[in-house]
Amino acid sequence: MRISITGCGIVNACGNDYQAVAQSLLSGHSGISAIRGFPTETHPVKVAGIATRFSAHDAVHPRFVAKTDRFTHFALAASEAAMMGAGIEMKLLDRSRAGIWFGNNSGGWDICERGFKEFYRQGVEMINPWQATAWFPAAPQGFVSIRYELTGCSKSFVADRATGLVAVIHGARSLMRGENDLVLAGGTEAPVTSFGATCYYETGEVADVDPARPVYRTLGNDVGGLVLGEGAAVLTLETTQALLRRQGSSLADIVGVAITTDPGAVGYVRLAYAIRQALAQAQLTPEAIDIVFGEGNGIVSCNAAEEAALWEVFSATKNPPLYTSIKGYTGHMYGGSGATEMIAALIAAQYGKVPATLHAEKAQPFWRLPIATEVTTLKPRHALIIARAREGVNAALILQFSH
Repeated sequence: MRISITGCGIVNACGNDYQAVAQSLLSGHSGISAIRGFPTETHPVKVAGIATRFSAHDAVHPRFVAKTDRFTHFALAASEAAMMGAGIEMKLLDRSRAGIWFGNNSGGWDICERGFKEFYRQGVEMINPWQATAWFPAAPQGFVSIRYELTGCSKSFVADRATGLVAVIHGARSLMRGENDLVLAGGTEAPVTSFGATCYYETGEVADVDPARPVYRTLGNDVGGLVLGEGAAVLTLETTQALLRRQGSSLADIVGVAITTDPGAVGYVRLAYAIRQALAQAQLTPEAIDIVFGEGNGIVSCNAAEEAALWEVFSATKNPPLYTSIKGYTGHMYGGSGATEMIAALIAAQYGKVPATLHAEKAQPFWRLPIATEVTTLKPRHALIIARAREGVNAALILQFSH
């Protein structure tokens, strides 16, 4: 069964909607910038992908703003755009057959941090009464469900860097199993607070970047880690039958998905296996893939494992697919990534142009696949999106476009 993408919504450092993000990606304009939201003179993290143009009050009802965190604000805004883009008529929607499948890696840092300050500085009486329901990773799913009264089969996912793509894959599978007719799938993340950024820094995976030159070299040979990003991406997914019943239109089809696990971050065999599984489900050979939107996170060991897996699958092809990573524009958004890469693939298909991998002119020497070091003219028929978590969760998804 093919699953159709019928709408999308996106918020990140590049912009608050599809057109703004498309313009940024295709013009090579990065959203990475110096952090202004908290003092960074003595803080280890000074640069991030921040959605500086986003205002919760433009996207969220005032009564929701006070009781929710920034990562939920992103999700509500992106969900609204995804529903509107799909042309969903709520009065005709069977809400018991519409679910929400979101990824979020670490919850609401802003409201959590404010809660700590309220508790230690002002006492327990001053803590936001919505603290408990606002910070936990399932909050965006819950508040989107409340907003649209969607009661279909729904789940929230935490899977480190693979979180967002894992959520989309499971959402698509719920449609394949006949549990839903429509799902909102994607994810959201807002880790750029003093406390949140410190916690991520302590993993040892966040790069030290000079705020005077805030760049994220995702494949560069002179980078020591990733750059955090915030934002959300949500896709409206529907079964072919449901789409035909309401006479809607498809932006692209999900034709193959797979998730595997392996013992650790430096392995690559199970990632290669996931890609092959997705190809088999799509009934495609490796030669059919035109472009790969990869993890490409700037961590050398992770990039090496990703490249080895891709090379194992595609080395025998006459024309290996073009590789790109868009995290140099947005930062790594964990739960917000995955669906963001999928929307980047939609942009490539619509405009016939592949976003460049920023600052990849001197890529890590082990890369053998061709890299889009500049915006490249290409109208893909099939795109592969992959993600890989620190502890070895691998996700692969194949999109098919009709031109």
